Amino acid sequence: MKLRDLSGLIEAIERILSNSKNIIFNYHLIKYKVAMKVELENIKTVTQPSPRLIEYETKRITICEKYANKDDAGKPITKDGKYIGLENNPDFQKELQEHMSKYTDVITEYNQQQKEIAELLNKEISFNLPKIPLSIIPNNEISGSDLEIIFPLIEE
Repeated sequence: MKLRDLSGLIEAIERILSNSKNIIFNYHLIKYKVAMKVELENIKTVTQPSPRLIEYETKRITICEKYANKDDAGKPITKDGKYIGLENNPDFQKELQEHMSKYTDVITEYNQQQKEIAELLNKEISFNLPKIPLSIIPNNEISGSDLEIIFPLIEE
C-alpha cells in the first residue's frame, strides 16, 4: 500500500465503522485507523509551507487580483480557480516577474519540496498490525467499493 492511499482508506474505515456492529472487526479497523492517522500527521508536518512561501503566495494572489478582469461589483473574475484576463496583460506579466525575482530561492525550495512530497506519497508502507481475517468481516454490512478499498488489510 502506498502512503497516498491512506486518506481513502481512513474514509472507508470511518464509513464502515459508522454501520458495523461487529466488535472484533471494528477493533481491527480502529487499530488500523489510529496507525494511519499517525502516518498522516507525519506527512502534514513535512508538507507544511514555509512562512516565506505563504508570503510569496499571498503577494502573488494580490498581484493577480489587481490585474484580473473584474465583475460589476469590482471583484476579480475566476474560472476553474484561475484569474481571467492575465494572459495577455503586459503590466501583470512585468509585476509578476519582478515579484518572482525577489523569491527565486522560495520558488526553488517549493519545487524541490513538491518532488520530495511526490516521492514520499509513492512510498510503500506497511503497518506492524495483523491482517484482518476475512472470516470476521460481517456479510452485508459493507459495500463492495469499501471492501475493495480495505482489501490490502484483509487476509483470507
